[in-house]
Amino acid sequence: MKTENQTMITKLGAELPGENEIAKLAELEADWLRMEKRERELNPLRIPADYEAACEVFMNNPSIENENCVGELADQDATATQFAAVRAALAERRRFVAGKAGDLLQPFCAQIGAALRAELNRVDPHFKSKDPAVVECRVVLEVMTRMEVHLRWATALKSELSPMELAAPILSL
Repeated sequence: MKTENQTMITKLGAELPGENEIAKLAELEADWLRMEKRERELNPLRIPADYEAACEVFMNNPSIENENCVGELADQDATATQFAAVRAALAERRRFVAGKAGDLLQPFCAQIGAALRAELNRVDPHFKSKDPAVVECRVVLEVMTRMEVHLRWATALKSELSPMELAAPILSL
């Protein structure tokens, strides 16, 4: 069922994201969440506990693989440095994924914003109308304007928002 905002946007000739775009956003979100989870797992504060667990596994089952795990965690400074490098790469990857979501959403946001601006200029060029439909149109335009800013940050690889957080304003219409 379409909301009033969806109906208004459709009447203005603007297009909302379809099933394919929403599916692509869901894929990007899953990728983003996977990177975020892995980033949390690589917390340097976990190194001593991981080292103790690796030692215990080695004591119970002395194998080359288990010995290697103990060896990898033995130098806590080197492991912390390695974790930091991987965490930085994961954070960069999350920003890249958010940028891809921004690229996907920007045309929809720009089209909706342009249609709303044109309609407001047509029905209320001085922005003084108290008509509820015009006020609602202004509110949606304000949301789209804020979203455009977030999407610019995302496409510049500076956003910490997940793909679905970026898409929330347009998906809630």
